Amino acid sequence: MSAARDSGLFEQQQTYARLLVEALGGSRLDRLVRARQLSERWSSQPETVRDTLRVWLSWWRDVVLVQLGLLSRIVHLESHEQTALNAAAEQVDTLAARSALLAIQQTLADLDTNVNARLALDLLLLRLPPCGV
Repeated sequence: MSAARDSGLFEQQQTYARLLVEALGGSRLDRLVRARQLSERWSSQPETVRDTLRVWLSWWRDVVLVQLGLLSRIVHLESHEQTALNAAAEQVDTLAARSALLAIQQTLADLDTNVNARLALDLLLLRLPPCGV
């Protein structure tokens, strides 16, 4: 609802989703570089990192919804987002998509309990299933 009222927030969420899609198609090294960038941002802007991970959570939720044929419930509606969602839904099985959801939820919980942000984010990005979306 907030994104519908604030176009800047909507664009920001699209940027976060795009970062995820780029990471999923990248190498392990690319993923570690992105994790480093997020961990550096965590020290000065923790809420931005939380927002990023929440968008990633909603993106993976949408992948599962696409796999289940529940297209009317997805929230990432832009054409390039739907293309990426459809590609991920075809390339990743439902168990792997759900594992991605759980990994993101666990990372959010870990960050809130003061674990080492760099390690938590490295682990997250390495655990996410690869897909060329």
